[in-house]
Amino acid sequence: MKIRIITSILILFFTGCTTIEVLPVKNLPSFKNEVTLGSPVNAPPRKYPKSMLEAGQEGWVILKVDIDETGAPNNIRVVDYSPNKDFIKAAKYNVSGSIFAPHIVNGQAVYLKDYTLVTSFKLSEKYLKPDSR
Repeated sequence: MKIRIITSILILFFTGCTTIEVLPVKNLPSFKNEVTLGSPVNAPPRKYPKSMLEAGQEGWVILKVDIDETGAPNNIRVVDYSPNKDFIKAAKYNVSGSIFAPHIVNGQAVYLKDYTLVTSFKLSEKYLKPDSR
């Protein structure tokens, strides 16, 4: 009985002393595409992976995306990520639900293939819908 009480006290003591350290995004990559794609004209509330939010971890995911003539993203592929693969699902969600201004050539909307997007996750940004998956 004494061991259970002491163990419970120690657990409460150590969990009460924990703090969350914010781990910053390091070496956030940047890319220059041949064309410039504007910000999404319509986007769902962004998600932040719950596990990474609770850990105070920031990160990024590099995606290759095709943008069709209506501005909808298709064929989303992961190129790289840091520091944890937990960011991948949220990055794909954030991009897949967005609608971009279509790429225009000679007055016509055209299909844009292999556009590189860097999706960053920063704790200072407001995420309206934490990802609970």
